[in-house]
Amino acid sequence: MSDARAVVEQFFRAGVTSDRKGRADLFTEDGVVEFPFAPAGMRARYQGREAIEWLFTTLGRRADEANLKIDESGSTMTLHETTDPEVVIAELDLKLDADTRLPYIQVFHVTNGQISLFRDYWGPITADFTASSLA
Repeated sequence: MSDARAVVEQFFRAGVTSDRKGRADLFTEDGVVEFPFAPAGMRARYQGREAIEWLFTTLGRRADEANLKIDESGSTMTLHETTDPEVVIAELDLKLDADTRLPYIQVFHVTNGQISLFRDYWGPITADFTASSLA
C-alpha cells in the first residue's frame, strides 16, 4: 500500500467517525479542496486548512441536521492508485436510504504524507445538497 493510499484511507475513516477537524488536519497548510462541478453561485474552491475545516464542519453539521446517514453496508468505495505515486482516485457509491444513492469520484494529490489537492466530482443530488448547505 502506498503512503498516499494510506492517507486517503485515513481521510475516509475520519469521515465515517465525523472527525471533521481530523479530516482537515490531513491537508497541507495551504491545501485545496475543489468542486469542479459546483453549480452556478456556489464557491468551487477552498484553500488553506482553516477554510477546509470550516467546509467539512459546515457540511457535516448540515448533514446531521438533515439526519443524513451513510449506510456503510450498502455503500462501496474503490481506491485506484495511479502511475503517479502521489495521486489516488476514489470511486464511491454511497447509499443513504432505499431510494438515494450518491455516486461520485474523488481525486487526491498527497504530498509528503498530507493532502495538497482534493477534487470532488459529484452528481446532481450531492451538488444540490452541498450548494444549499453552503448558501
